Amino acid sequence: MMKSRRIVYILLVLIVLFEALLLIVDFGMYYAFKAHAYILPLGVSYLKDVLSAGIFISIYVLIRKRFIENSDSNDTLWFNEVGIMRSGSVVLIFTLGFFFVVDQSLPQSNYINAPNSTYDFIVPESLLTIIKTHIFTLTIGIMLLIGLVALERFILYKRSKHTASNFAGSIVMILIFGFTMSGKTPDETFTLQSVTFGILSIILITVNSFRISWILPLSRSDKWKFSGFILLLSGTLFILYKWFDFHHHFIWYSSMSGHILLMLSLYLVFYLVVSFFGILIYLPSSRDYERKTTEIRNLYAMSKFITDVFDEEKIYASLLQYICSSIGNSAKGWLDIYRIESLDDLKKQSKLNTETLTCDLNSSFKQARFNTVHRHMIKAPMIDEFAEKAGFIWKDIATQKEVIKIDDVSNEPRIIGQKKPLHNLWRRFRRIRHRDGYQISSMVSVPLLSRTRLIGIVHIVKDVEYGFVNDDLELIVTFADQAAVAIDNSRLFKQLIEKERLKQELLIAENFQERLLPQNPLNVEGFELASLFYPAYEVGGDYYDFFEIQTLNGQKHFAIIVADVSGKGTFAAFYMAELKGIIQSLSSVYAHDPAELIRRANETLVNSLDKHVFISLVFALVNATTKNVTLVNAGHCPVATVMNQSTQLIKMDGLALGLRKGDIFNSVLSMKRFQLNSGDVMVFYTDGVIEATNEEKEEFGYERLKNTLSENRSLSAEDIKNTIFDAVNTFAKAGESNRDDLTILVLKVL
Repeated sequence: MMKSRRIVYILLVLIVLFEALLLIVDFGMYYAFKAHAYILPLGVSYLKDVLSAGIFISIYVLIRKRFIENSDSNDTLWFNEVGIMRSGSVVLIFTLGFFFVVDQSLPQSNYINAPNSTYDFIVPESLLTIIKTHIFTLTIGIMLLIGLVALERFILYKRSKHTASNFAGSIVMILIFGFTMSGKTPDETFTLQSVTFGILSIILITVNSFRISWILPLSRSDKWKFSGFILLLSGTLFILYKWFDFHHHFIWYSSMSGHILLMLSLYLVFYLVVSFFGILIYLPSSRDYERKTTEIRNLYAMSKFITDVFDEEKIYASLLQYICSSIGNSAKGWLDIYRIESLDDLKKQSKLNTETLTCDLNSSFKQARFNTVHRHMIKAPMIDEFAEKAGFIWKDIATQKEVIKIDDVSNEPRIIGQKKPLHNLWRRFRRIRHRDGYQISSMVSVPLLSRTRLIGIVHIVKDVEYGFVNDDLELIVTFADQAAVAIDNSRLFKQLIEKERLKQELLIAENFQERLLPQNPLNVEGFELASLFYPAYEVGGDYYDFFEIQTLNGQKHFAIIVADVSGKGTFAAFYMAELKGIIQSLSSVYAHDPAELIRRANETLVNSLDKHVFISLVFALVNATTKNVTLVNAGHCPVATVMNQSTQLIKMDGLALGLRKGDIFNSVLSMKRFQLNSGDVMVFYTDGVIEATNEEKEEFGYERLKNTLSENRSLSAEDIKNTIFDAVNTFAKAGESNRDDLTILVLKVL
């Protein structure tokens, strides 16, 4: 930073020093002319050229540093059309005002032909003329050098391979042209060399002046502003030339620098003229270009939007906003979402901002409805009114899934019916005369499709007939396709979140259910107990329990219960938890009377269970002292036993809990008592064991259970349980067809 400031200070010192020396030389020449010495020494003209070259080179370096260091980009090829236009207008106005003030403040003094001279030699009329020359030349020179820096930015905008070399060539030719005029006095004419390089300079100036690609991206309003700016700049240069006669001031200041500045002014004027006509040529297409630019920008924004946003409502709003802003100011629209639900379910389940329900398609699609979820610049009553007349749009898209375009709504036969041409013309005339506010005159309805599945319809309307061309249609379809992907992704994302939430809830329920089941084995002298619970899902409706009961008449008792709630999953698990609470509450009172315990449990459950839910249950009260068993079965699977070396199923009558009240339930409830001996085995289970199926849809069944138990009766209770479970899994091929909860509880007498 300090180095940059140091360079600026050095350049300013050089400018002041060279300008002071040049002013001294001009004053000396003036007094020489006063003495009628009209032939100048050769070195004086060259000295003026060298000093002026140092001044303008320093000024040019300062200008480039000023522009580049204050640009918004680190790139030296910065470009800001609006900034250049604004700065240029300020500089022009300031320059004209400054020249006017100077010209009016100082006495009139100009260059005149030298008296008593045989040459057409101009000399300053007074010292005031020399001062004016320096002021005018430096001011206009600074303005032209600023214009040169700006001109470089314009020409190099979107440059091709040879653009930079062509521009550099034109500047080199101008400098060479100026160099050929170095050392000349004001009265000397052009030489062959100067004419040659002047023509080459003009050719390159012409070539570079057609580099006007910066005009195309300008907005329509900016093009108008630039055309006015060009007229202002051209008029300013013309006024300076005619009013202030600045070409004489340039040549007197320095022949070389003056001719270079004159050629630069020609460069700027010619480029401005070409740019002005270029703006006039591009102006009619500006609106189309702006629209295409808006389309590209909106398409990019929409493509980025669909990857970042998973909020369905935001997708709806953005879709309509992007489409309407790309199509035109008069475009309005709304979005209908397609749902196959009943109206009541739609109102209960939809979390969207439902405003209008349109076009009930029950006759063709059960409970299919279109639900207006978002509107853009159009009122709901207008949509309802239009839907009443044009209901075929929704039905046709739902069946055919194709785009529908109506160019003239007022004369569409499917809306107004078949009318004669004169009648249609009269209708249009009356509509134009009595048009009140926004009218739907043309429309496009595009389906939102996800893998051929209809998601919804986007409707875009205009208040003019034939308001949509093929480009509009393609654009709307493109936006609709992107939105369909975004909506589908949003719904999948919500499903994943919901699935993960349910998974976490099921894990909690699974842990809770595990705590409901016995946590520790029941150790009873003379008996072995082994249990297994394998739910079809994370949680299930099977229930088992075993617990000790208070000693009665000095004899030790324990109870076993296995139950199965109809259904599976969390629904059944909730009823299983309810059953556990009821059994634990009643067992403290009716533990030694299993039949009464089950009756009381049924009275409690029949009023709380859903009418489609029931619970089958088997309850065993075991006298650990006498090895006597009391068995009650309420509609549950028969208990498989090995007693007296015989394998059998203990089948009993009974209804499941929750099916019937009082007398009916009590009348069919059965209870059996029998004696166990050493080596006897009882297997309590749920229907997940016997109903397990293989690939041929064949069930495991009671016989396979009996055979498995018979073959392995000599094993321990734990091994018998594992053997039965392995047999079921092997039969069903590693549990692939395990469609129900599975519970096994084995009791063996040692």
